[in-house]
Amino acid sequence: DYPILILDNNSTLCKRDYKKIEDLAKVTDGLNYIRHQNNLLFEGNFLSMFRVVPSPFFLIVSDEDEPNFEGISQLNKRLPEMKDYGSLRASMAPIEGALKRQSHIWDTKEYSAGPEAIKWFGLTGNYASGAIYNRKLLVELGFDKRLEDNMNEHRIYPHLYMNILAAGSTKTAFCSEVVCFEGEPTEIGDHETDYFGPYSYGQRLDQFVSLRNAILEPFAMADGDFDSEGFFSCYIHLSHKYLKLVSYVNMVMYEAHLMDQKLITNSFVAFCISCAQGMPDFETHKDSLFRVLTNYGNKYRAVYEKNKIIRSQFFVSEKRRLAELSASQ
Repeated sequence: DYPILILDNNSTLCKRDYKKIEDLAKVTDGLNYIRHQNNLLFEGNFLSMFRVVPSPFFLIVSDEDEPNFEGISQLNKRLPEMKDYGSLRASMAPIEGALKRQSHIWDTKEYSAGPEAIKWFGLTGNYASGAIYNRKLLVELGFDKRLEDNMNEHRIYPHLYMNILAAGSTKTAFCSEVVCFEGEPTEIGDHETDYFGPYSYGQRLDQFVSLRNAILEPFAMADGDFDSEGFFSCYIHLSHKYLKLVSYVNMVMYEAHLMDQKLITNSFVAFCISCAQGMPDFETHKDSLFRVLTNYGNKYRAVYEKNKIIRSQFFVSEKRRLAELSASQ
């Protein structure tokens, strides 16, 4: 009922497997294989989907995950009635025997374009598998060109940028249908050696600025006066999301590099406030912004202190378990 496209990002790994897929695609209707001439990195590979996919909609399934064809077929029947939806987030479940990391079963919920959609749809989650895009509509709106022009800014989370643009201008929705299964990651990050990457404190600051700019775009593009209430509602939500990442999720890594949890959290609260000072109507919102973000910071400091030993032990045991699994395969 739908075509399958395998995008090979000029991979230097699993070349025999990709050759088998290429040969199979030549003799299988509905199975397509494209190998990029150069490695475009994740952001370029994501953008290419808007240029090479022939169908109006496309679903992303990362290479470590597996499509659920039954769930895809169920949702595919509804897509012809969703031509005015720019982006959908479908559900994902873990493969049997695998730990749940990114998986989530969404309640079906639809959003009209606006602040609530940006806040609850556009800024929810960072994982790409299960995302569905209305390629035809988003290209007509010029959002692929916007991504291309702003690629350097949104190279880590280009799909979040597209979700935010869609949420500001089109209908969006979470869908309960399970369209893919989450597989085992190829590795678990090391607290020390993997600090210098997308989860470092510095990178998190850069990501925050890029997503602040992303949520600003729909408000700047809207007709009429600037909706400062709507913008700052989204800004607080973004700040909350990154305070959780910085003060709790990634803090094991930061402490491995001898960073103080309390000072990191306090500095990030100050950073969030500094990034809002140039926004329209900041003076009206600055007191409530400081109060809310301080409370969030205190919350995640307490949660981290309560759970940090358990989290450290989990990372160590998971690295060992995945190493043993890899060796057995």
